[in-house]
Formats: sequence, C-alpha cells, structure tokens
Amino acid sequence: MTIVVQVSSTATSNTYSPDILNWVCPDVPMAPLPLVTNAIRDSVIELCERALIWRQELQQILVLGPTSTTTTAAASEGATSITVANITNFSDQDTITVDLEDGTKWRGHVSGTPTGSTINLDGALNDAVDSGASVTKLVYLYPLTLPAGTSCAKGLKAWLNDSPIDPISPDDVDNEFNNTSFGWVGVNWRTDVNLPTRWYIENETTVTLLMPPATTGNLRILAALKPTRASTTFPAWIYERYIETIAHGAKAKIMMVPKKPYTDLKLGAYHWEMFSVLVGEARARAARGSTRGPLRTHTVFNLR
Repeated sequence: MTIVVQVSSTATSNTYSPDILNWVCPDVPMAPLPLVTNAIRDSVIELCERALIWRQELQQILVLGPTSTTTTAAASEGATSITVANITNFSDQDTITVDLEDGTKWRGHVSGTPTGSTINLDGALNDAVDSGASVTKLVYLYPLTLPAGTSCAKGLKAWLNDSPIDPISPDDVDNEFNNTSFGWVGVNWRTDVNLPTRWYIENETTVTLLMPPATTGNLRILAALKPTRASTTFPAWIYERYIETIAHGAKAKIMMVPKKPYTDLKLGAYHWEMFSVLVGEARARAARGSTRGPLRTHTVFNLR
C-alpha cells in the first residue's frame, strides 16, 4: 500500500505530513495541531464509510467443516459436562451442539479447555443424552485479515469456492432459516450444518456464514476499508483524488466546535455542505469504478 502521509519530523506527536496539513491549517490558524489531526482523520474515515471508495479483496479465508465426536457415557438432564470419545480440536468457547434423547439438539459453548475425555458446558442440558450421541463443533465465525492500520467499513461481496453468496442482515436470519412458512423451511441455523448461502460482517472484524459449513472451502470477501482511529496514514490515491473533500470535512468539524477562537458556524456549515456534496459524487464514482459506465438496476426476485 503506497502511503503519502507520514509522521512529521518536527511535530511533538504523531500527525499528518505538511502536504496534508496545509490544506486545513491556514483556514483555522488558532486550532491546536492534535485537533486538526483528529479532524482530518475523522474526515477520511467518514468519506470512506459513506462513499465506500477504498475497496479491496481481503486475504482468502479457509472455511472449515464441523468437528464431530460422540459421547461415551449417558448424561442426565441438567448435567453441565459430557464425556466424549475425542476432544481433539475442541477448545474453550467453541460453539457446539449435542444430540438429546428427545431428538432435538442442545446448543451452547465449551466452558474451559477440555481435558482427558470431558467437555464442560456453559449451560445445563435441557434433556438427557444417550451414550453414542453426536457432539458437533460449528465453525461459522471467521476472522478477517485486514491491511495494517485499516478497519472494515462494509462488506460488499463474498464468494464461497468462487460462487457468489448473498449478504443478509442479522435481524433477518431467523426469518430466513427458522421459519415454517418461507425461506429454508424446517432448517435451524443454530444447530444444523449445510452449504452456506448467506453472510454478514460482525463487529467489523469477523464474517459470519449461514448456514454453518458442512465441508471445507475457500471464502473471499470484497470489503470497503477505512483507516482506524489510531492511524495517521492513508493511500496516495485517496490524497490525490479526494484531498479537497477531506479538507472540507476537517475544516467543518473544527469550525463548528463552539466558543473557540477558530469557531465559525456559518463557514463551518458551508464546508460541511461541500463535504456532503463531494462525498455523494465520490460514492457514485466508486460505484462506477471510475469509468463512464452507467449505474444499472437489476430485478431481484424473492428478495425480502
């Protein structure tokens, strides 16, 4: 990643290079340098979040199928541990299911590192478990490998084994997979495994697959990135193409701080309006991929 922003050799703390600061400082001469630095960073982050200009395919993720074992002894209702044939690949906080005597599954987490042949549970079994019952570790959460100094603004596209899979809102998961009227009728995403058909980004650092994968595979994510709050860097092409936009946003944020020598609410509102207009143009440009191709609409069936 080519960086045009560096730590100034004359600054007393981490800040942006003079090339960046000179777009902002002359219009807010009384503003302290840390405030200017934070305003520039916040402006870059907001530009990236709203316009999705910084797009990159992330490092490929190895998707894992479930790990399974069986119980070697019966367990009664209310038990908080089970005895299994093999604890290999079972770890603290893993999500697991246990087949119950009544034909349903208990879902919970491993509590502590398994030892010997015992897996401790983070809750009590709601029914008895027979000897020979299946115990399955579900692997549906995968960490994203992001470039240094970046965070995920938004997940844009995903491919599992080079086939596209659709995004889903976490609020729609139960309607899609636990509904008896439509969606995957009779399928429970909390306990079943299958070929993943949906995904979403959790906490900007983890991708969630639904259903939990039934076999291994390769997952690729196209993400919109943004700088972290601690970063003082961003790519050269963002500086070259969007520094005027960034400067408008930074000056607006500084000028609209109340009751300071650099406060100018009227001029700050002007810079914020200009920032918002240019962000809209940047979003359209990013969607077109900096080409003259028109933005097209597509008919999508069965989209809820």
